[in-house]
Amino acid sequence: MSEENSEQTEVSDFMVFVWVTLAVAVLIGLYIGGTNIQERMAHKKEEQNYLNSEDYKLFAACEAGLKANLKSPSSYVFVKKIVATYENPPEIYIEYDADNSYGTSLRGNFWCKFKRNGSDHFELIEAKDDFKPLADLQLFKAKLAVIKSN
Repeated sequence: MSEENSEQTEVSDFMVFVWVTLAVAVLIGLYIGGTNIQERMAHKKEEQNYLNSEDYKLFAACEAGLKANLKSPSSYVFVKKIVATYENPPEIYIEYDADNSYGTSLRGNFWCKFKRNGSDHFELIEAKDDFKPLADLQLFKAKLAVIKSN
C-alpha cells in the first residue's frame, strides 16, 4: 500500500510540476504577446500619422508623376526617397529601378519641387528625371494637378 501511495505522490508531484510549468509559459507568452501588440498599435498609429502627413502626400504625388513618365510603369521598384519639406519650396527626391524601352532594368532618379499655394495646397513647379528637366512639364503638371495636403 505504501508503494501505491509513493507512486501516486510521484505522479501528483509530476502533474503539479507540469501545470506550474505550463502556467509560467502562458504568463510569459501573454507578457511578450501583450508587448508586441502595444508595439504594433504604436507603429500602426505612427504609420497612419505619416500617411496623413504633408510629406507623404508630396511624396505620393511625385511618385505618381514618376510612374506616369516611365516606359514600363509596372516594372517600377522603389529604392529610396528623401523628403525635404523644410526647404521652401518642398523638394522630393526618389531613387528607383525600372525597365527601359529594351526591357533592361536601370536605376533612375526623379526629383520634384513644389510651391506652397496657400496654407494647405502645393503646386508642382519643377520636375527632373535623371536630373534632366522633363520635356513637357505642363503635361506632367496636368497629371498631378494641385495637391491638397489636408
